[in-house]
Amino acid sequence: MTRFLSIGTLIAVFSVGTVSLAQAPARSDTLIWGGTSGGFTLRWTSVDITASPINDPSRIIFSAKQMAREKFAAFKKENLEDDAAWRCSFELRFRLLSVVGSLLSYEEAEDAYCGRLNGVGWNHPSVQISYRVIDLNQASVPVSLAKFFSDALVLEALLGDSLVKAALKEAGNPSPKTPMDLVTAINAGTDIKPLRATAEAPKGCGFLFPEHPFTEFAFHHIEKGQVAVRLSLVPSSGACHSAHSQLGLLLPIPESLQPALISAQSRAQGFLMTSSVQLSKGKVTTFSFETKPSKEDRKR
Repeated sequence: MTRFLSIGTLIAVFSVGTVSLAQAPARSDTLIWGGTSGGFTLRWTSVDITASPINDPSRIIFSAKQMAREKFAAFKKENLEDDAAWRCSFELRFRLLSVVGSLLSYEEAEDAYCGRLNGVGWNHPSVQISYRVIDLNQASVPVSLAKFFSDALVLEALLGDSLVKAALKEAGNPSPKTPMDLVTAINAGTDIKPLRATAEAPKGCGFLFPEHPFTEFAFHHIEKGQVAVRLSLVPSSGACHSAHSQLGLLLPIPESLQPALISAQSRAQGFLMTSSVQLSKGKVTTFSFETKPSKEDRKR
């Protein structure tokens, strides 16, 4: 007999704050942004983000809703498989960052918390904010900056950033030979400290590169024949567990991306990160789940 009852309630909301899972009503399917890019039709709504081939609209290549369900299933397996007495909340928030040709970049923010019936639970919620990049032509294959830019170009751009320079000096390795050497030096010896505090990155919070730093990026804007790229950073301390920051790089526009980037810049097809907030008006697509102990466990 299964001792654990998974509710699997799926709620899409606009709010970026914590949702009361037991009370939040489902929202109507409101369009946030829709368009075509790279041979695909994309719809970003209050209840899902989907992409389908223009010539085969019934075939869903990407679905945030399906991804949320799969991640919730994995979360339950990891945290609850051997103990049915926990009650957990799990929330995923999605926000499109840039759509360039068939390249889809989005922010994925995960909030989770588990507690026992007797009140004992995790010390604090688990919060993870990541950037994801997929090529809709090969949605299961990770996309790296290395696909478009050489290591030499990426390293040069990184070394040109004042915050990176300061971090490398503090780490005692001012002249790394490759981008990964630079990442390793900073992550092992120090952190990146933003020049000013923001709501996302409060005063006193430092940041590191994520495990796969060059697969977490979005295209921000075009500037003097170069494309501005934003890399996602993660907090370096538990006290800043809910913080997030970005590192900006300026890179030469690769010939293979030039038409798509120009189309995204003008919003003829897709869009760049500099337009994301304006297009969405602060809305995100949120999926909230909760789990409840079985009746047997509640009686104990």
